[in-house]
Amino acid sequence: MDSRWSLALWTLLFTSLTLPGAVTSHPQDGGGVRSQRGDARLLQDVLRGLEKAANFFREDFSSINVDGLFGIRVAQGTIIQSLNFCVSGTSPRCSPELYARLGSLNTTIGTMADRALPYIKAQDPDYYQSFYKTIDGPYMIAESSQSLGRAVSAPGVGTDYNEESGDRCLASLMGTWRRDGRTVPVCTVDQECLQMMTRPHQASYSITHQLLYFIMAEKNGCLDELDSLLSAEGLGSVKEFEQSLCGHIYSEMEGEVNDGHVAQLQQDLFLEQNVLCGVIGFSDFFPRSWISMVLGWQTSRGCFSMAGSLVALQAEIQSVSDQQRELLQRLEEEARDSDSAPWTSRKLMRERVMEDDCLAHKTGLGIGVLGVYQRHLLENTAS
Repeated sequence: MDSRWSLALWTLLFTSLTLPGAVTSHPQDGGGVRSQRGDARLLQDVLRGLEKAANFFREDFSSINVDGLFGIRVAQGTIIQSLNFCVSGTSPRCSPELYARLGSLNTTIGTMADRALPYIKAQDPDYYQSFYKTIDGPYMIAESSQSLGRAVSAPGVGTDYNEESGDRCLASLMGTWRRDGRTVPVCTVDQECLQMMTRPHQASYSITHQLLYFIMAEKNGCLDELDSLLSAEGLGSVKEFEQSLCGHIYSEMEGEVNDGHVAQLQQDLFLEQNVLCGVIGFSDFFPRSWISMVLGWQTSRGCFSMAGSLVALQAEIQSVSDQQRELLQRLEEEARDSDSAPWTSRKLMRERVMEDDCLAHKTGLGIGVLGVYQRHLLENTAS
């Protein structure tokens, strides 16, 4: 399948397919006592969604891929943060029932994630070795708990993210990239990666991968190095740059919501945008209408899917992708024999169809988003 044809087809489907039954998105959903009561009820809905998603993955953990487990680890980190919040201060902030419910969720998700690791490693040992630090433990990312304010700006237009280079930059940051027969140190950032991850006016998955890079920098203890590098480029601190990225992403998400609907093939992107800006805590990404809309995308089994005809198309494209990967693997072997620099094809954003047309990447993002939703709602409704 020609890649240009694939892009055209996806673009057509993006703009023509919507999910019925969603609610209108609006960033300002009111306030006061009535809003707090609504948030308390919404928190219960989100917790039920988390429990359903956790049970779904627990029943099929051997089919989880790297992308699915990334979202699971994000959810795990937010639940741990909520447990810590509940016992912080001079008196308990959560009821015993809520605390026990969060503890049970934490146990279920943590056990399931750990059990999935060997299966993910078996799927692709080399890729696992490069990216295991994205899935080796919960994401305890410090949230900003602030509004974007003046950082909200027009969406970008660039989508020229180079996946191969992006993989190398992420692996170098994590200290898992091998160069000249040696593994580079953690927090390795070369000028090419810095330029790529700070390239202005990006959109879609290009800008979310830029944001992911800086989130991974925090997870791996590289904030001081990146703060210095960004400051030298006149871009402020990592936190300031993340705010700028999320300002563009927020405007892009508003454009994706059309009369309360998001096209089915844009829902994956919407979830990725929401989880990445949500995990660092910008309050703009938690309107009740968005939360209700995302909950409406979850199936009765607890997963996130899309129309059967689109899943069939996804499987067809996946088949073509498998053939392309076989060719790329042969080319890589040939390059290795010629002492050329190692490289890999992009796998981090690969989707996998699970049972009942459930999608691994989309469901992983979904559970991650529900995790950041529960943390936000709990911290804003707890007594």
